[in-house]
Amino acid sequence: MDARWTSPNDWRYVSEGGATIVFSYVGAYDPNFTGMVLRIRKVSRSEISPEELLKQHENEDEDSQYAAEDDDPTVAFQSRIISRLVPSEHLPRLESCRVSLAFLSKLSLYSQSYRPLERIARDSIDTRKRRAVLATDLVGAGAGGFAVEIKPKWAFLPNPKYLSLATKEVKLAYSRFVMHSHYRSLREQSVAEKVPPVTDYDPLDLFSGDEKRVEMAVEALWASWVASNGAVNNLRVFLDGKMIKPNDEGAYQSLSKLLAIDSALSSSEAPRQPFIQALLPLLLRKPLLKILETLQRTLDSLDIEGLLILWDRAHAASNPPPQLGEGEPEPTLFEWESFVDEYLPRTGGGAVPGLDNLDLLPAVSDLRYHMLAYLMSATFKDCSVILRFPSLEARDLEPCITVIDLDPKSVARLHKWAQLDREIAETYSEHVAKQKGSGD
Repeated sequence: MDARWTSPNDWRYVSEGGATIVFSYVGAYDPNFTGMVLRIRKVSRSEISPEELLKQHENEDEDSQYAAEDDDPTVAFQSRIISRLVPSEHLPRLESCRVSLAFLSKLSLYSQSYRPLERIARDSIDTRKRRAVLATDLVGAGAGGFAVEIKPKWAFLPNPKYLSLATKEVKLAYSRFVMHSHYRSLREQSVAEKVPPVTDYDPLDLFSGDEKRVEMAVEALWASWVASNGAVNNLRVFLDGKMIKPNDEGAYQSLSKLLAIDSALSSSEAPRQPFIQALLPLLLRKPLLKILETLQRTLDSLDIEGLLILWDRAHAASNPPPQLGEGEPEPTLFEWESFVDEYLPRTGGGAVPGLDNLDLLPAVSDLRYHMLAYLMSATFKDCSVILRFPSLEARDLEPCITVIDLDPKSVARLHKWAQLDREIAETYSEHVAKQKGSGD
């Protein structure tokens, strides 16, 4: 595919995450692009400024750049790795798409008025890239209807075997998301005196399979979405491909119409219950959430504390010992394929061999396997699910649920994750102790 000959006006800003920015195709019908979005890599302003990007590449041969650049790793990772773990009906179509400096520069300029200010300050479109990702438009730009993006996060409590005394009590009693939310609120309060809205959302409820608990989870997501005016990214709502905010009265009326309720009720709470009831069938009857929970749990069978114990055992003779992951190469696609070849037989029944024997630590020879398993689990912990509902004119189409944002994670992040994990658990342990001390 080649997007260079389309106009930047044919693409509409949808949303962005830490690594990519997404535009949906809204131009004249084109069999290659209609119903698709373009995912483009971003670059941190601390790494390289937009001015440097332009100076560095304005005179270079783009054909040579394109030939030398690999496809975005997301494309190959999904087709060769993720597709073996998640059924194809729950995955978007992904393919490589050619872009150019001129196209990306114009798109970057166009998107400035739509991007959040904090994102603009942090990063920009990486105009050095000559390849982007073309993917199924799951939020329905130009097609009517509405879509909901949920970032569900951690689905399970950890295996208790390798947890330290300092963290064991809270890590087995509270979900990682609840503890991490508390940790972030304290940090933001001390750094910027800005505390995000309190949320009652708990991923353990969403993944429970129990209708009442799932309903409670969606209601909590809605409440935090309203309280933050859409700033909390665990829930995003799209109408006809455009992300809406809770304070958008017109959008509420349109959403109310799609939910078949009285559009005259413009209060932010008006569509709440019909909205929740619309989501429940997909979340409860489709197997995707159960698949994600099983993958997260079986891939993270040791918790990062257990992985750190295994790492320290493997490097016991080193002085000084390296940090977790230090010196380890990033896994190649071939290694990921070999990993999946090993993982699937090990966990064919959803169980994790060896965890019932509390006297055994995995062999040091299994260290690399468990490192890759933890990285893969992190991918599924950080994914999003899109629930898409058809327009009133297309009610013959079935709602669908899809998982996105399944990029591979880096070995270099393991040490930082281990530090963060301990800080989160110990901070929350102090919080629980204070509550008990105050008699709450």
